[in-house]
Amino acid sequence: MSEVFDYAELQTVADDLIACFGREIQLRENQSTPADPLKPWQGSAPNTSGVITTQGAFIDFTVKQRADSSSIQMKDKQLVFGVQTSEIDTEWEVIDTGKDGQVWKIVEVLEQVEPGPLTVLYTVQVRI
Repeated sequence: MSEVFDYAELQTVADDLIACFGREIQLRENQSTPADPLKPWQGSAPNTSGVITTQGAFIDFTVKQRADSSSIQMKDKQLVFGVQTSEIDTEWEVIDTGKDGQVWKIVEVLEQVEPGPLTVLYTVQVRI
């Protein structure tokens, strides 16, 4: 008889490592509807309904990664975080609430680790 793999335990290990080396972040889905439809140039209303608070670790790209990719800009970072959703994409942004409140745009989802029914972690490219 085969044993059932405990994906929840893998999620816990990933969360513990990110908490140890990271800081608090908030993920927020970008609002595409203007706050005032008659003045769309003024931007969209702040989105407070789709905010997820979690832990994330910001990591610099290596020299090799920068040399191998034309899409990585000077201040871009990698961000590793764990959330149990499969909705994270380039329509989301990250607020670095654990440091300075800086808002980062998710440029690309580099990796989404889903070994089973749970998303264990994401690695995304973020840009100021």
